[in-house]
Amino acid sequence: MPSGHINPDLIYILFWVYVTLSLLVCFPMLMIWFNKPHDLTTFTPAWAFLVFPMMLVGVIAFNVLRVIPPEEPRAIGVLLVGYAFQGLGTISWSSYLCTLLV
Repeated sequence: MPSGHINPDLIYILFWVYVTLSLLVCFPMLMIWFNKPHDLTTFTPAWAFLVFPMMLVGVIAFNVLRVIPPEEPRAIGVLLVGYAFQGLGTISWSSYLCTLLV
């Protein structure tokens, strides 16, 4: 990060703005998609795109943690939220792989 152009406080705020926007986008899409039943035999990787903005929170959290000093208490919140949202992608893709093996 070039010094003097963007401060860590702004990056921290933008991280939480992105988390909020990804939830506002993904949650309604998931509710609309899963309100009707879908056959598992038609399951495709495209279904993972419904959670893609939330999966990117983990990548963004990694980059935010490069800017925020590790001794700050807010760094642990960014780290845990990044792990949790990245885990959504892991669950999504592992369920896809399980359907391929069945």
